[in-house]
Amino acid sequence: MKSIKICYALLLAVFLCGCGQTKPVETTAPDARAIEAQLTTIWDARETWRVLEEMDGWCYAVTDLDGNGQLEILSSETHGTGNYTTLRAWEVSEDGSSLNPIAAPAEDGAGGPVLASGYYSDENPSKEDVETYTDGSGITYYIQTDINKDGAAHYYETKLAVFLKDGKLDSQIIATKQTDYDASGTETVTCQDGSGNTLSEDDYENAVQLHFAGLPQKNATFGWLTCVHTE
Repeated sequence: MKSIKICYALLLAVFLCGCGQTKPVETTAPDARAIEAQLTTIWDARETWRVLEEMDGWCYAVTDLDGNGQLEILSSETHGTGNYTTLRAWEVSEDGSSLNPIAAPAEDGAGGPVLASGYYSDENPSKEDVETYTDGSGITYYIQTDINKDGAAHYYETKLAVFLKDGKLDSQIIATKQTDYDASGTETVTCQDGSGNTLSEDDYENAVQLHFAGLPQKNATFGWLTCVHTE
């Protein structure tokens, strides 16, 4: 009975994704039986996508980021005082029988795409609006802001466009912002675009809109859940 309840929690996460103002991709949703079968495949492989360390913040989401009807399971965890986030993800295979890896950090734990997560509870799951843009080829870009800190004097912020293409979850850096404080507390802010060109702070704040100018903008909603793998 508990596993059935957990599968329905995952099903809730599926419907939370894309339930913002509009869906990011216009597709024909799979029927309930197809969703249930994929959720069963995901649940049966729970030891594969369970987070590696249940120490700081961690959570999971079921999505269909590219709108192809094949669900993904996202496994996100946050570590340390710098709030470093790592994401692993899998997509249900075309025949629905297994999971294919689509994202993982490098061997040193660094890099890889980032999708919003944090410290959430099952009683109050995250329902974050995510800005999206879809290009002419049908690829949907999910806008994320990744924030890290190095001690009390150095802060790093990156605006990313995360997308799923050809079975791989990837990301594109749109702009970066670095804030440093010297011994006297004087602040220095340095902003750059994805090619390393200097930006003003105003241009940094508008970098995403400028980068995707002319593409339709919509919102998606991610439903993050914790401890869904527990028996």
